[in-house]
Amino acid sequence: MKRRTLLAALAAGLAPFPAAAQCTAKTYRIGFLVQQAGNWLVDPLSTALREHGWVIGRNVHLELRLSGPGTADIDALARDLVAKRVDVIVVVGTHMAAAAKRATVKTPIVMYLSGWPVEGGLVQSYARPGGNITGLSTYGGSDKLFAKFMGLLRELVPSLKEIVVLWDYVAPLFLEKEVEQGVGELKRAAEALNVRSRDFPVHTQVDFDNALSVLASAPVQAIFATSGPINSLPHNLQRLGELATRRRLPIMCDIAGSTFRSVGLLAYSVSWNEAAARCASFVDRILRGANPAELPIEQPKNFELVLHAGRAKAIGLTIPAAMLIRADRVIE
Repeated sequence: MKRRTLLAALAAGLAPFPAAAQCTAKTYRIGFLVQQAGNWLVDPLSTALREHGWVIGRNVHLELRLSGPGTADIDALARDLVAKRVDVIVVVGTHMAAAAKRATVKTPIVMYLSGWPVEGGLVQSYARPGGNITGLSTYGGSDKLFAKFMGLLRELVPSLKEIVVLWDYVAPLFLEKEVEQGVGELKRAAEALNVRSRDFPVHTQVDFDNALSVLASAPVQAIFATSGPINSLPHNLQRLGELATRRRLPIMCDIAGSTFRSVGLLAYSVSWNEAAARCASFVDRILRGANPAELPIEQPKNFELVLHAGRAKAIGLTIPAAMLIRADRVIE
């Protein structure tokens, strides 16, 4: 009996432990820098980290920092995370990555998602970032995504001739070259379909107010709105939603983020579950000793067509049956 007990104990000792248990007894610290409106991204990341054996409150501690309206405080929040001696900083957006980079060139930084980190000059290349930043790039290296945006808008509104673009991914918060890349790709995609794009860079509240004044009477059929720090302010989302309903204008968003969740009708968006899983993979490899400079920046493989049927009904718009069939998610 004693022999069987001993053998069982030895077998248990030799059995493989979960990946995280094989690390050390050390509790690692993960910094997470995100806009207030994006705090819902914490749960998908926590779930994805569990898949690698990292359990918040057990072997990792999450230092969450939510930036306030306008994200004027992101540099201070990034410096605070560095002062806390976190082992890795997760950021949402190229602007957050840039702020973290200004705070440290040593602590690894993982982009949950970003725009154009190479084209904007944040890292050396997609294959070999070369510094302390790696992660996911939503748009980098291709303009096909913007052609998809415009194609979906034309399918939704066959008579589409003119759109207003509320673009609040702007300098100096975002990288100047990155802004040029994004606005340029969208404009070229619109021109390819003979659609006029009236672009409104939203640097300040005054810019947003001026754009809405134009929207009140402009002969447009749709709005393209990004999910940056000005558009996603609660009072701005309320005003934008009311105007869109009054003028019966569908709002398309580049991601199913804060703007879409409040006022969007259509989004062709990175899959948040995939983004969280890929982000967690980067964090896992770094905590196990990988060098971020040698971890290629990846691009999402899965995008989701998300439709809000309730908002379509509110403006009297019928979503094409073929689009409804293709949609990954339809919100009633």
